[in-house]
Amino acid sequence: MNVPSVSIDGYKEILKSRLDAALAFETSFRDFLLTAGTRSVQSSVALNTLAKSQDAMKTYAVLHDIKKREYDDAVESNEKAEQIFNTAQAELGQLGNKFQQGIEKYKVDQIKEATRKSPGRL
Repeated sequence: MNVPSVSIDGYKEILKSRLDAALAFETSFRDFLLTAGTRSVQSSVALNTLAKSQDAMKTYAVLHDIKKREYDDAVESNEKAEQIFNTAQAELGQLGNKFQQGIEKYKVDQIKEATRKSPGRL
C-alpha cells in the first residue's frame, strides 16, 4: 500500500521566510512609529519653545518701552534740574558780588566814621 506523503520541509522553509519578512516589516513599522512619535514630540517642543521665545520678545519689548520712558523722564528731570542749578548759580554769583560790594562800602564807611571821630585828628 502506497500512502501519499507530503513533504513539509519545503512549506516549513516558506513559512519561516514569510514569518521573517513579517517580523522585519513589524520591526520597521515600530521604528517608523517611534521615529514619527519622536518627530512629533520634537515638533511640539520646537513650537512650544518658539511660542515662549515670542512671548519673551513681547515681554522684552514692553519692558524696554517702560524703561525707555523712565529714562527719558529722568533725562528731562536732569535737564530741568541743571537749568535750575545754573540759574541759581548765576543769581548766587550776582548776590555774592553785591554782598562783597556792600562789605567794601561798609569798610569805607567805618573808616570814614572812625577818622571823623578820632581825637588825635590834626
